[in-house]
Parts: sequence; C-alpha cells; structure tokens
Amino acid sequence: MNLPRSASLLLGLALVACAREDVGPSLTPDIATVEAGTALASPPSWILGARPAEGLACYLDLVEGATRESGGWSFTGAGNMRILGWSVETTGQQATQRAVYVVLSSPGHAYVFTGTRNDRPDVAAAPQFEKLAPRLAGVTADVAGSALPPGVYAMSFVVGDSGQAGSCALGEANTITVR
Repeated sequence: MNLPRSASLLLGLALVACAREDVGPSLTPDIATVEAGTALASPPSWILGARPAEGLACYLDLVEGATRESGGWSFTGAGNMRILGWSVETTGQQATQRAVYVVLSSPGHAYVFTGTRNDRPDVAAAPQFEKLAPRLAGVTADVAGSALPPGVYAMSFVVGDSGQAGSCALGEANTITVR
C-alpha cells in the first residue's frame, strides 16, 4: 500500500499512542479535573451507592495532620490532612489494584476525595496476599481542611469504577472529628 507521507506519519503516531502502557480509560470529567484535596463537587452515584464488597480488604495506617485520640482522629480544620492506608481486592486475578476514593460521611452528607495508588511491598508480601502479589495496594488521599465543615465523619474506601465498585468501612476507631 502506498500512503502519502503525512498519512503514514499520522498512522505511526496513532500506533505509538495505542502501544503506550500508561494510557488507560478516561475518567469521568468531574473526577479527572478535581483539584487535589478538594471534595468532588458531584460525586457519581456509583461511589455513593457502593456496598461492602466481599474480598475487599482495607486498612488505615495514618491521618497526617490529625491527632490520634481514643475515639478516632481529631482535626482542627486548619491546613490539610493526608490519609494513608491500603486496600486489596482479593477475589479477582487482577494483581494491579483499581481506582480508589476516600469517602468521609456524616448523617446527610458525604465528601468524596480521589485517592492515588502507590506501591506497598509490605502489603504485597503479607501471607494473606502472597498468592495475588497485589501491585499498587497503597492508598493516599489529600483532604483540604476547608473542604469539611465541623462534625464527626465515618471513613471508608470505595474501590472500582462505574461498572463495579465496592466499599470498605474503616470502622469506628477511624472516625474523624473536625473541630
């Protein structure tokens, strides 16, 4: 086939773009464009409606910027918090973990923050996950103090996408009181 030079160049660029491993499905616009630390203005219903998922294991390591108290975490509302933990989907054969969102909820309100995934060799090496060897099990989410009004918030991780999502409550010991 004899293509003009410009068509060959465009075809070559398209093939290179498709072969890149870091290009994946696009995120919904409000998730992709949210500023770090800011709650999603209109969280998708699949995040808010996610139910506890069998085979989803989660753990909260630390809330930087907050103080640990007997009933959970205390945050003055000034500055920012960084939520650090991990989540692993154990029921699939997919070693790379899917997208994660941190949900802080109080009666009548839910604030959703986009989490980022990172490597957690300690989680991948844990006996219960050894066979799966999960990649990118770590969870990090930045929360701007100005995003949350005073109150007590339950915390959960929601893992997945609009096709399938599950939630993992982090328990009463990990509530956050914003003062």
